Amino acid sequence: MKAVLSLLILLALPFQGLFAQSFKGKIIDATTKEALSFANVVLLQAVDSAFVTGTVSGDDGTFSLVPPVGKSILRISLIGYETYTGPLHSQDPQVIALAPRQEMLSEVVVTGHAKMFKLENGGISADIQNTPLKNIGNLSDVLGQMPFVTKDNNAFTVLGKGSPIFYINNRLVRDNNDLLRISSNEIKKVTVVTNPGAEYDASVNAVIKIETFRPAGEGFSADLWTYNRYNSEWYTQDRISLNYRTKNLDIFANMEYANMSFPKDRIWTTEIQTEEGQRTIVSKRNDDDMWKFYTPKVGFNYIVNVDHSFGAQYEYFNNYDRSYDYDINTTALFNSRKESPIHTQTLGNRTDDSHYINGYYNGKIAEWLNVKVDFDYKTSSSEGYSDANNKSGTSNTETLRTVDEVNYDLYAGKLSLQTPLWGGNLIYGAEISHTYNEQTSKVDENTGIPGITASTNDVTQDLFAGFLSYNHTFGAFSGDVGIRYENVNSDYYENGQLVQEQSKKHQRLFPTFRLSYNINKELHMELAYRNSVSRPSYNSLRSLIGYMGPYTYASGNPLLQPTYTNTLTYMLGWKHFTLMGIYSKSEDLIIEMGKVYMDNSVMLTQENIDKTKFLAVSLNYSNTFGIWRPNWEIGILKNFITNKLSDISYNKPTIMANLRNSFRIRGWNFGLDISANSKGHTQSLTYNEDFSWGTNIYVNKSFLKERLIIGIQGNDIFNTRKDNISYHFSDINMYYGNEMYRRSLMLSITYRFNTTSKRYKGNSSTDELKRL
Repeated sequence: MKAVLSLLILLALPFQGLFAQSFKGKIIDATTKEALSFANVVLLQAVDSAFVTGTVSGDDGTFSLVPPVGKSILRISLIGYETYTGPLHSQDPQVIALAPRQEMLSEVVVTGHAKMFKLENGGISADIQNTPLKNIGNLSDVLGQMPFVTKDNNAFTVLGKGSPIFYINNRLVRDNNDLLRISSNEIKKVTVVTNPGAEYDASVNAVIKIETFRPAGEGFSADLWTYNRYNSEWYTQDRISLNYRTKNLDIFANMEYANMSFPKDRIWTTEIQTEEGQRTIVSKRNDDDMWKFYTPKVGFNYIVNVDHSFGAQYEYFNNYDRSYDYDINTTALFNSRKESPIHTQTLGNRTDDSHYINGYYNGKIAEWLNVKVDFDYKTSSSEGYSDANNKSGTSNTETLRTVDEVNYDLYAGKLSLQTPLWGGNLIYGAEISHTYNEQTSKVDENTGIPGITASTNDVTQDLFAGFLSYNHTFGAFSGDVGIRYENVNSDYYENGQLVQEQSKKHQRLFPTFRLSYNINKELHMELAYRNSVSRPSYNSLRSLIGYMGPYTYASGNPLLQPTYTNTLTYMLGWKHFTLMGIYSKSEDLIIEMGKVYMDNSVMLTQENIDKTKFLAVSLNYSNTFGIWRPNWEIGILKNFITNKLSDISYNKPTIMANLRNSFRIRGWNFGLDISANSKGHTQSLTYNEDFSWGTNIYVNKSFLKERLIIGIQGNDIFNTRKDNISYHFSDINMYYGNEMYRRSLMLSITYRFNTTSKRYKGNSSTDELKRL
């Protein structure tokens, strides 16, 4: 890493003299001396105050503009701070301090002409404090209202982009439950980035950035939070967060406990076609899963001065009870002849624990160079057992006991450099990681269940990546262009022996491009391109075969190849309408599929599909009329797939709609959200067998000067949401019905005492964390 840092600094030296005509500055909080990001910076002509050019401050508060000939006026504004206006005296770098507003803003009354969302910086943003979203509840509720974002409980997907990663104040979110703990009235801005730049891992297709207020103040602060849900069983999460701030030092700690249950009923119907005939298998399952864990975390952050800060945090995770109890009744027909029914009871438990350390340094080491260094270390171990007992009328009881263990270690570091250049910003750097993953499965007892294998798989992977991107705003146009290089080498061992065919080496360039055009305040267009990769998880690469129940097995696939995707995104914003179209083309798409196993069973595994194409088009309308804020969306998703593994078509389109409605009456916030989707194929090639819709309602209110926040939410209140899907392959048809007790009631309570946001700025240095 030291050699890489020296090389990149030397490469940057020639740029030092190329931007002498630009004006550079840094924006800080006048009280705390913290750097202020995403402040609006504009240059106006001194003669008539006409707009000349503009930009926003970066993560470290810096900005760069090219002033015109003649006198200019500099204006800087940021929500929660007094606006700065003054003449542009010189081109020497300046530090500009914004004073926090002393008075609390009264509630803003938004008229029917207020624009909720706008297109900018490769995505869609909302200034939350200037919209009714300010009072909707928590951050998770806000994200569920963003255009082209779909929320299912606390899981999110972005249209055509899959699951996003989240950053809160430039800190990567590793636990989506963090999204439940931030009140909406603390959020300054949310941006959904649909075309991430080259500085992000090539596997990242969407990023959601959240900025919160950073209130001034010192001393001790506390945040108590509880989240409870009932859907035939109780589910609870509780957390206490503590923070102590004195001058430039922050010390923080928190503890979280959870007792989560996931009861559900499932019906699997499988049709297997072999040379001897057809077997139809129906399995009715009652599943009861339980997770219990606790997670303590401690850390610190130290601001040396306005140009330098560093910090570290440690997190321990202990999932001390992860139990499950599956009750399965299976019947089968072979060529219309009924076979003996089988009753299966499967019990299991596993424990997991991990240690995770993250640290960072963020600083300005020269007028032309900002540096960000992040590092990660994580180690984890997991072990568990599974007992399956089969009983039928014609045979003795069959018993299977398996024991498995998973261990991994990760070391990673990331260096990001930023240099102002020709009125824009040059971002460049490198990332390295080393991963070791070991998975072991043993068979302790087996009295009659065929087809079970035990194995040990070890994977060692080394990754190096370098990235370079440049962004610039020129008049009505703005854009960026970037390139990322990744070199990945992995060694695969099975039962201690190196397997060359399953060991892989990949070297590839990943280009990105974005161009935006603002015609006027009402019309905005953007076109973007990104090349990305999706690597199989380590669990998907395992070779062991597991028992799921009578006639059903599951296994990984060590021969899986990464999926490479080219994506073209077009966005159009006009008044209160936003249109987004996405076209993607993938090579070696990874899909779940079933194969015939031992002539009478199905093996659930993963395979690559050579060529797939995907199109998604969606239109969003959002506005405010008095107390009512509609936010409606309708879209269509369609595959264009050629599959050598099967001659079956997977191209029937799916139509989806989200009708979000929120109301604010005398400090109370109410919501009625309706979502629906038609029959059709999904991007993962599954088929929705039924039209499905659901209705969610919510109400929340703050008390005690917003220190106490209480929210109640009902999900799928009419119990109409259906998860009836099917998989169709050459010799196997599978139909899956899942009743997850989606109708549920949730209660959240948050109490804050002298809360001050942590100033920690560390990020994860690698995307390898989610593969583990």
